Amino acid sequence: DTIYRIEDNNFLKPISEDRKFRFIKLKNNIECFLISDSQSQESAAALSVGIGSSMDPKSIPGLAHFLEHILFLGTDKFPDENQYFRYLVEHGGYSNAETYDDQAIYYFSVEPTYLEGALERFSEFFKSPRFNESCLDRELNAIDNEFKLRLNSDIWRIEQVQRYLSNSTHVYNKFIVGNKETLEINPKLMGINVRDELIRFYTNYYSSNIMKLAIIGNESLSKLEDIVIKYFSDIKDKNIKFININETNPLNTLIGYLLRIKSINNQTTLSIIFPITYQIPLNEYDPSHYISEMLNSKTEDSLFEYLKSKRWINKLIVNCSSYKSGFSYLSIDTNLTNESKDNLIPIINAIFYTVKLLKESRLDINFFKQLQQITDIDFKYSSQKSTISLIHDIVYYSQYYQCKPEEILKVNYLLKEMKINYIKEILDLLEPNNMFIILSQPNFDSLKYNQIFNNEVILNNTKYNEGINEEQYEVFLKEKYFGTEYNLQEIPKYFINKLHHINSSVILDGMDIKLPSDNKYIPTDFTIYYPIIKQQKYPMNLFNSLQEFVKYNRIKIFNSQHEYNDLDVTDKVPDILKSIYYIPVHNIPIPKSLINIRLIFPNINNIKDIISDVPYEFINNLSEYKIVILTQLLSLSLEYSLNILLNSSKGISETIESFNSLFSYNYNGTPYGMEINICGFSNEVPPKLYKFAYYLNYPSKFINRCFNQSYSHLIKSLNDEILRLEPYQQSLTFAFEIFTKEYITPNKLLEELNNVKYQDIIHFSKIISNYSKLEGIIIGNYTPRYSITIIKKFLEIIGNIDESNQIPDMNFISDINLLKYREKQNLDELSNNTLLNKSGQIKENMNTNQITNISANIHMENHLLNYNLLNNTNVKDIFISTKISNSKLPNFVNMYEMLDIYSLSGEYKDSYYFNKCTNPEDVNSAVTLILPIPEYTEINKSLLDLVHILFNEKFFSDLRTKQQLGYIVNSSPGEFGNIILYYLFTIQSSQYDVKYITERILDFYENKFNIHNIDIESFELARKSII
Repeated sequence: DTIYRIEDNNFLKPISEDRKFRFIKLKNNIECFLISDSQSQESAAALSVGIGSSMDPKSIPGLAHFLEHILFLGTDKFPDENQYFRYLVEHGGYSNAETYDDQAIYYFSVEPTYLEGALERFSEFFKSPRFNESCLDRELNAIDNEFKLRLNSDIWRIEQVQRYLSNSTHVYNKFIVGNKETLEINPKLMGINVRDELIRFYTNYYSSNIMKLAIIGNESLSKLEDIVIKYFSDIKDKNIKFININETNPLNTLIGYLLRIKSINNQTTLSIIFPITYQIPLNEYDPSHYISEMLNSKTEDSLFEYLKSKRWINKLIVNCSSYKSGFSYLSIDTNLTNESKDNLIPIINAIFYTVKLLKESRLDINFFKQLQQITDIDFKYSSQKSTISLIHDIVYYSQYYQCKPEEILKVNYLLKEMKINYIKEILDLLEPNNMFIILSQPNFDSLKYNQIFNNEVILNNTKYNEGINEEQYEVFLKEKYFGTEYNLQEIPKYFINKLHHINSSVILDGMDIKLPSDNKYIPTDFTIYYPIIKQQKYPMNLFNSLQEFVKYNRIKIFNSQHEYNDLDVTDKVPDILKSIYYIPVHNIPIPKSLINIRLIFPNINNIKDIISDVPYEFINNLSEYKIVILTQLLSLSLEYSLNILLNSSKGISETIESFNSLFSYNYNGTPYGMEINICGFSNEVPPKLYKFAYYLNYPSKFINRCFNQSYSHLIKSLNDEILRLEPYQQSLTFAFEIFTKEYITPNKLLEELNNVKYQDIIHFSKIISNYSKLEGIIIGNYTPRYSITIIKKFLEIIGNIDESNQIPDMNFISDINLLKYREKQNLDELSNNTLLNKSGQIKENMNTNQITNISANIHMENHLLNYNLLNNTNVKDIFISTKISNSKLPNFVNMYEMLDIYSLSGEYKDSYYFNKCTNPEDVNSAVTLILPIPEYTEINKSLLDLVHILFNEKFFSDLRTKQQLGYIVNSSPGEFGNIILYYLFTIQSSQYDVKYITERILDFYENKFNIHNIDIESFELARKSII
C-alpha cells in the first residue's frame, strides 16, 4: 500500500522534538507525514493540495477560494452539511482552511480518541464532495463578507495594486480573494454556471499526486499508517503536471516607477523593491539571507540606526519574497515618521549608499559562518511547536519547497554553504535601474510628486524644470476591486543616474554607516540544569522552590552569620521571595528561560504618604490617566534605548518581547504598572534584565535622546486605536469602559498626553524603580538559587531595597559544581540522612515534607442548572458600532444613548448602547450581546467554557452558515479586568443594518440558548473535552 518510507531516525529534529515521525508515500502518490505523540491532549491533521488561486480562470477570479469554502459542506457518505463541523466541536476540536497562490490547506484538531472518526469524514471531501446548490449562495455571501473585511487592510490593498499593475500575462496578475461581483454577477452576465466551474476545477486539479498530508495522534506510527491507508489510499491520482515556471518576473513592468498608494491606516510606508532571480530552488543555500542580514542590521552604525537617529523612520525590514510560479523580489521596507515628509530623498540616498557599501565590500565569510552558527543554534534549541502549527507548517513547506521529507522540520533553517556566485547574482540586481518604489500614505496632498523629487533633483535643473505641470503628476486612478487610489509616475532619470553614483558626500551632513561584522551575542553556554532541579507540577514562590532544591540535592546554605540546616526561617523570609514565582520546564530540555517581572505602582491614594524625594507638585497632579500615559511613554523610551543592545543579538531567539504598561485594573482602580518579559538562551537573559534595570534607575542618561520619538509614536498609536479598530473591536472597547468604570480610553489618554512634560518622565521613573512592589515568575533552565541571585541583583540596580525585600547572602556549592557532582554520583544510592555542604562534604540530612495534591470533582451539569448561567443574568447589554445611517437616528447620537429609537420588541429591552464607528470609510457595522455573569469564580469560568463548547457551533451554524449575517460571527466567554465574567455573541456585517442583526442575535438568545435544549450525550462529550 506504500511505495516509499522514511523512518524517525532519519529525520533532522531539534532537541525539544521528542515526537516520533514517519514519512510514507502511498500508491496513489499522496505524501504523508505521520507523527506519534502518546502524551498529546490534541490530535490534528492537515492536507495541502498543490493548486491555488494562480490557477483561477481569468473569467472567475476567486474560484479557488470559493472552492475552499464550499468543499466541506457535505459528501456522499456524510451528506449533512454540518456533520463534519458538529463532530469536531462535540469532541473538542475545530477546523479551518486557507487558500494561497499555489496551494490550499485544510486542517482540523480533535480530541485524540476521535481522530479516526474525524479522518474518515475529512478524507471524504477529497473523494465525493456534493457541492450542494443550497450552500452556494450562503458561502458566496461569506466570501463577499471576507472580502469586505479585507477592504480595511493596507497589506491587502497594496498587494492588489501591485498585482493589478504587474504583467497581465502572468498568473500573479490575479484578484485572488473573489467577491460577489466576480463569483456571481459577472459570471451570470457571461452565461457561466459557477457551480459547474467549481466542479470542473475540483475534477481537473484535486489529485492525490499533488497532495501532502500530515497527521499527529496518540496512536503508534504503525496504527497511524493503517488509518491513513484505510481512508486516503483511494483518493484518485489524476497525474496532474501543471507546474509551468514563467521565467519572466511579472514585476518587471513596474521597474523605474514611483507607485503612490492611498493607505487606510495612519501610517506612511516606503518600499524599494528589486525583482531578482527565482530563489525557491536555492533554499538550502538561501543566498538572500546573507544580504538581508547585512542590510537589516540594527547595530550602532547601521542603516537603521542612522535613519532612526534622524527621526525619519521607526522600522526597517529587508526581506525576500518568492512565488511558486517562478519569481522572487527583494524589498526594503520602512515605516516613516512625520519628520520624514521633506526627507524622502535623503532616506532613499542612505539606503542605496548602504547597498553600494555591500556591493563593493568583499563577501564576509566569517559573517556567513556566524549566520550558519546562529541558524544551527536556533534550530537545535527551537521550542516544540503546537500540534496545529506543526502539521500546518509541514504540509505548507513540503508543498512550497519540495524539500527532502527528512529535512521538513529544518527547511527554514537551512544554510548549508556560502554560494558566492548566488549571492553576487542577487547583488548585481540591486541597482537603481532595476527597482521601483512604493509610497503608501494616508493623504496625497501632504506629499506630492514634485515635493518628493525636490528642488535639488528637478526644479533647479533646467532640463527637467521646463514644462513641468504639477497637475499631470497628481492624477489618481482606482484599482478595480479594492477601489484603492493610486498614482504611477516614472522616477526621473536624473535621480536614477544620481543613485548610480551615490557616495557619502550626497548626504547633507555626511553619513557614518557601516556594515555589521562580528556578533558578540551568539550564545556559548548551553548547560542544562534540570538534573539538579526537582520537578514541579505548578509554580511555587522562590523561597519554597529553594527549600525543595536544598532538600533534593542534600546541601546546606550558609551566610556570614547563620547556617540554615532546615531553612526554617519563615519569619525572616523577605517578601520578594514570596511574590516571585518559579517553575522549571523539565519536559523541554533546552537551555532557554523566561523572566517576567511586574513593577506594581503604589496605590494612588497613599502615594503622597510614602514618597518624599519627588516634587510635591508632580505627585499632587498624578491621576490614573497620567500614570497610564507616563507608563506608556517610559516603556517606549526604554524600548528605543535598548534597541541597539537587543538587536545585536537578533536572530538567535534572544529578544525582549515586551515592555507593557498594563491597561488592566485591580478592584480599587489603581493601575498595575509596568511589565517586562525577557526570554531566550538562559545565560543571555540576565544581562538584558540588568541593562533594563540600569536604564530605569538612571533615566536622564537615555530619555533625552528618545522622548520626542516616544511622544510622537504614542500619539500615532492612540489615534490609530481610535480610528482603525474593527467595529466589533470597538463594541468590546465600549463594553469594557461601561462595565469596569475604571477603563481608560484612548481619547482620554490623548487629552492627558498634551499635559506631559519631559521632566515628568524623570520623576515617574524614580517612583517606578524605587517604590514599586515586585511580582513575577521565572520559567525554564535556572535553579532556584540562581533565580534568587538574579532578583537580588535586579533590586540592587533599580535601588528598590527595603526591609521587605532585603535578600540575605546565601552561599553554597555552585550550580555547575553541583551538576558535575550529580553526574558522577547516583544520589538514589545515597543514604536518606546525608546532605552536602558548600564544599561538597556529606553532612546529616534535614527532614523533608511531603506535598499532597488535592483534587476536587465538580459536577458541571448540576452547576449549570443551579447557577442558571444561561438565562438568569441580571442584565443583557447590546453594544453597537455602525456607520449605517438611519432616518430614525438624529444627526448626532451621544455616546451610549439608549436605543429606544429602534423600537425593538418589548421583551428585548434591557440596555442598548449605540456608538458611531470611528472609521468613516469602514463599510461594516457590528453588534455585540454581552451576558454578564453574577460572580467571578473559578467554577463559573469553567462553566462558561462548557457553555462555549455546547453553543458556539450552534450560533455559528445558524447565524453565519444559514442566515449569512456576516463574515465575523462569534460567541465566546471572556472577562473584564479580573472583575466581571461574561459570555458574548458578536456579529460584524456589511450587508445588514444593526436593527436586523440585533434582532437575530436576540432571537437566538431567547429561543436556542438554553441548557434544556442540550441532550445528555452532548453534555457529557463537552464535559469530557474540558477535563
